[in-house]
Amino acid sequence: FSILTSISWTMNIEFPYPFNQFLNFLAFIQLDFLDTISASCIDATLGIYSNIVLITSLIPVALAVLILLTYLVRVAVIGRGTPEKATARAEASQQHASAFLLLSYLVLPSVSMTQFRGLNCVEFEESGHAYLRVDTSVWCDRESDEYSTL
Repeated sequence: FSILTSISWTMNIEFPYPFNQFLNFLAFIQLDFLDTISASCIDATLGIYSNIVLITSLIPVALAVLILLTYLVRVAVIGRGTPEKATARAEASQQHASAFLLLSYLVLPSVSMTQFRGLNCVEFEESGHAYLRVDTSVWCDRESDEYSTL
């Protein structure tokens, strides 16, 4: 699904009406919360695309660390020694591994799409310069500080 939505955005093509409506209907699967609400309404620095890439990349990492810490606390509370505790530890391990896999399955499409959009430049023939497609204030050049941070 995310490949289909990224193709239409990257290649700047529009699918036929019924299929395009279907993709729009399923767009909630991407879980792109910063795109849903205007991040710059919260703070002006959140409107800079390099910050959006950083935030959308770090939120899943923070959630994964939270899952790991929850697992470690849970295993410490369960303890060791008896077969019942070993079974409970194995069950906790399975539950937290499933939570981690679910997290990665849910956030990978939107995070990778956000990161790849930070590399997509469009060149304007009039000026001969290329600018970032999602944020035309960023000049796509190796000497551009804003582009090099992406």
